[in-house]
Amino acid sequence: MLTVLISCLIFSCFLLLGNVLMFVTSVVYGLIPFFALSLLPLSHIYRKANCKPLEWKDYGIALILTLFFLVLLYFWQVSLSYVLFWYIYLSVFVAIELYAGNRRFKSLQ
Repeated sequence: MLTVLISCLIFSCFLLLGNVLMFVTSVVYGLIPFFALSLLPLSHIYRKANCKPLEWKDYGIALILTLFFLVLLYFWQVSLSYVLFWYIYLSVFVAIELYAGNRRFKSLQ
C-alpha cells in the first residue's frame, strides 16, 4: 500500500511541476484518483519476480493509461496538445516504473 501512495505522490508532484511550468492546467489534478485506482489491478500484472528494470509492457501500460487520461481530459474540455500528451506520458511512465520496479524487486526477497 505504501508503494501505491508513493507512486501517486510522484505522479502528483509531476502534475504540480507541470502546472507551475504551465505545461498543464489545474484540471489535471482530477487524474490523481484515477491513477490511484489504476494501480490496484497492476499488482496482478507485476506479480512475477525478475531483475529486469524495464519491460515492453511498462511502455504499453503507460501508453494505455495516458490515452485514458487524455480521453478524460477531452471530456473535461481541456485543450489537448502534443506537449500535454508527452508530459502526461512522462508523468505516468515514471510513476508506473517506480511502482513496477518496487513490485518486481520486492518479490525477489
